Amino acid sequence: MVYRRFYLTLLLHQLLKERSVWDVADMFSCSRGFVQNLMTSAASFASCLLHFTEGLKELHYVNILLPDIVRRLSFAVRSELLPLMEIPGIRQGRARQLHAAGLKTMQEVANCSVGDLLKKLAPISRTQVMQMRSAAKIALQEKAESLRDEADDLLAVSQPSQPTQS
Repeated sequence: MVYRRFYLTLLLHQLLKERSVWDVADMFSCSRGFVQNLMTSAASFASCLLHFTEGLKELHYVNILLPDIVRRLSFAVRSELLPLMEIPGIRQGRARQLHAAGLKTMQEVANCSVGDLLKKLAPISRTQVMQMRSAAKIALQEKAESLRDEADDLLAVSQPSQPTQS
């Protein structure tokens, strides 16, 4: 039983090292479906663990570590690629290409000109670049709106309610 868990841990470790599902399946002589299922199960379990520990003050340090691990398991990429993976339609290969071109955040992709993106990511079509930029801009707007709502909620809680005069 212990050896099986160790085997699965080695499999997940290879995925977290950014090996493709194909390579890991070949390396461990198992099917791609098994590897993908393991990755999905591990991400789901880590997500459940994150939700479970949110209310436990004793495990606050786990809440700091788990979100990154959940995202890495979900996308199977290095930590530095995670901000790029949040752009809808961006997969591992394109995230690596953007990172290598010096674009490390969603904001940098959204603010980069179409011409610069075409030069940095060649060969890529103008349509793909425009879709990538617009997806990054929309995702940034949604993130900003969410943060505004969260800030409003925090401000509402921190301000004492005014007593009503009768």
